[in-house]
Amino acid sequence: MLETLLGWAVLSAVILLLIGTGFSVMSRSPPEFSAARLCFSAAYLLFAVRLGWWGVMEQAEGASVITSSLLVAGLGVLWMVTMSWVDTRQSNDLGVVRREHQEILTRFIEEGVGIRETYNSLEPVPRTAAEKWDGQVGTYLEKNLGHAYAVQFRRPPTTHPLPNLRPPTMSEENYLFYLFFNMRLTQLEGIMKGLMG
Repeated sequence: MLETLLGWAVLSAVILLLIGTGFSVMSRSPPEFSAARLCFSAAYLLFAVRLGWWGVMEQAEGASVITSSLLVAGLGVLWMVTMSWVDTRQSNDLGVVRREHQEILTRFIEEGVGIRETYNSLEPVPRTAAEKWDGQVGTYLEKNLGHAYAVQFRRPPTTHPLPNLRPPTMSEENYLFYLFFNMRLTQLEGIMKGLMG
């Protein structure tokens, strides 16, 4: 039984399954690069141990030990190249994701600037558009960048505006909401700069 499990047929199937799983998890959305590294490393380790066993225990000739050592070393180089390839794929994937997030956040900021300017009025301005924008941005950050970014976006202001700085073209209520909304825009701009960094 043990000989069957350690035989080339069973181990080859397991190794191929691990390699296939590694490629499969990298094809997911989002890709699971850590799982891919684990699968490729496990396949390498099984193959290297089996080659070593074959060279030392199953072959009587000294040349087979040298041959298996060279094969294990070559396999090690292949493993290093594979890990480097996974790292490159992850780096490229992160760059694409960051650009996509930056484009969406830029659109949110441009839309927010337009909404903010509607509050430069003495007449009462409905907050429907601002509240909808706030909800969309918060939901996007929570779902795509994580809870910490949503919390950063919704962080309350640390300073309170001075009412005597209100421009004469803006009602006090509009001015206070304008400042609040401006704070949200500033938080979003900070998040975007952090992604670009």
